[in-house]
Amino acid sequence: MKRETILIFNLYLIFTSIILTSTEAQSVIIEAKKPVSKKAGRLIQLQEEWQIADKELGFYFKNPSKIKIAEDEHIFILDEKQFLEFSSDGRFMRNLFRSGEGPGEFNRIEDYLVTADKVIIHQRSPNKIVILDRQGNLVQEFRPREVTARLLANFQDKLLMAQHSFPQIDKIKKEEEILEVRWNFCLVSREGEIEKLEGSYPTLWFFKKLPTAVVADYLTEMTGALLKNRYFVFSHTENYSLKILDLNQRKLVKTIQRKYKKVRYQPDRPKDERPGFKTLAVPRAYFNDIQKIIAREDKILVLTSTVDRKKGFLFDVFDADGHYLDNFYLPLHLKIRLSELARYPLDIRGDTLLMIEKDDNGNISLVKYRMLLM
Repeated sequence: MKRETILIFNLYLIFTSIILTSTEAQSVIIEAKKPVSKKAGRLIQLQEEWQIADKELGFYFKNPSKIKIAEDEHIFILDEKQFLEFSSDGRFMRNLFRSGEGPGEFNRIEDYLVTADKVIIHQRSPNKIVILDRQGNLVQEFRPREVTARLLANFQDKLLMAQHSFPQIDKIKKEEEILEVRWNFCLVSREGEIEKLEGSYPTLWFFKKLPTAVVADYLTEMTGALLKNRYFVFSHTENYSLKILDLNQRKLVKTIQRKYKKVRYQPDRPKDERPGFKTLAVPRAYFNDIQKIIAREDKILVLTSTVDRKKGFLFDVFDADGHYLDNFYLPLHLKIRLSELARYPLDIRGDTLLMIEKDDNGNISLVKYRMLLM
């Protein structure tokens, strides 16, 4: 059953890579070959500047996610019923999460953006946008006219958001199935008006029924970042394919591809796995080529699934024109498993790397590193 599912999954990827939407077919396809930099392939060392834990500081790390470094180098982190802000030197500033159903209150925060003077927060259910000033005071709250799944970027006086066609679980009849989730981009005004953009981009979602539970997760994910306040650079497939959406033109303008040596998928096995119990592995042959996309000044950093045991994970560097400028390694492989890389809470701004780390006892810390010899 597992081999058959993997075969179907691989055939699906081949089939969908051949059939392009009209929007994708009209974009310029760039084949990236070798990076321009003569220093490509180098190891960038990390120098720790500080780390903080949650001991008697007014907050408590439980399951931190979605770290972002703002323009003023303040740090924001989502956690369970917490939305934490720290100064650039690691001082705890405030918790922006207010639990409840009223104005400026949340059940759960899905995504957020930080600008020079605003914090923009998206709650999926019930669907709403909350805008705070940088001191945490409520500025505006509104509901988009249609349901939105993701908050992606702030563009001029609008928000770039995504809608998707998520499968209805109660209508899935097979015990194990790979389903398509299609994503569409839209621009949302501060009045909640929606301007839909052309194009539809599929991701794959795995679903399996067990006797007493359901297991489900994305096989491919929508990941992206805003570049130069104009271009949204994103990936949504297993293969190495970067798409560039020009928000001024409201259309897809470039697709960057490169020959990539795929990394074979190996599921994690818990150290304490009990005899007679098996960890359920998702039906895939390879890790996704692109794990995460990070905007760094006027460049795009592409965190790949390539890992060198001595150097770490490989980052590719592109500009908005699709030029393959550089690549380098960061020694994160000793701290992060490849299977958790795509969703791991880390961010890069300038030569600063922020990430969450756990010690052998499970204690969580926020750690700031300086990236040397960039």
